[in-house]
Amino acid sequence: MTEEKERLRILLAPAEQSLLQHVHQLLQKDIRFEVVEGTTDGEQAWKLFERHNPALTVVDTDLPYLDGLVLSRRIRAERGRSAGILLISSFMGAQIYEECSLLQIDALVRKPLRPEALYERICLLEQCLRQEDTFQHRIAQILREFNMSEGTKGYQYTKYVICLYRKAPDASITKEIYPMVAKEFHTEVEKVERDMRYAINTVWNRCDPKVLERYFGRERVSQCKSIGNRAFCAALINYLKQEEKLW
Repeated sequence: MTEEKERLRILLAPAEQSLLQHVHQLLQKDIRFEVVEGTTDGEQAWKLFERHNPALTVVDTDLPYLDGLVLSRRIRAERGRSAGILLISSFMGAQIYEECSLLQIDALVRKPLRPEALYERICLLEQCLRQEDTFQHRIAQILREFNMSEGTKGYQYTKYVICLYRKAPDASITKEIYPMVAKEFHTEVEKVERDMRYAINTVWNRCDPKVLERYFGRERVSQCKSIGNRAFCAALINYLKQEEKLW
């Protein structure tokens, strides 16, 4: 990847100035990355996140003024799962693991660590985040096969819900995923559910049954007059697990 727009935009917020400087230098030499800002201050990190909207934020649980867990909660509340988070912690135990699980932290690394080790972990996480881009592109291809174009009412909601549901298959689509999508698109939860249902019902009623059978199975297509939002998402995710094994 050589184009600037393809670089992964990173906000660095470790607690140690020396770690910040050395990792920044390593990332600057790598054409895959663009470091938007760096700080060792938690409150400043939040302001920089709001200003730059990075794809990945590296945060430390030991940040002053606003610790990394609080900052991660704000990021999740603001951007949901669309923002990558790498958390650095000097403590590993049941509590931190539980917090990371609840916040769906993308990567957790333990201090002390060398700048090279943090850089390598960022490189590994970059591959995972790029893989997510691949998943989104494949979902877009499938929706086009269904004649659900970007101009279709409910298209963007449908694609985004599928991507979130893939990351959190046990989450409640009504109580957890719809609100995250509504926040992302600055709309109401009811509109997300309603427009998505419209798009899916249109696909189910108008798409070539042979195309639908490829993804949902002949029996379901022949016997069901409609399909729910949750079932639609789950079926496509299961299909892609078998087809591509993307994760």
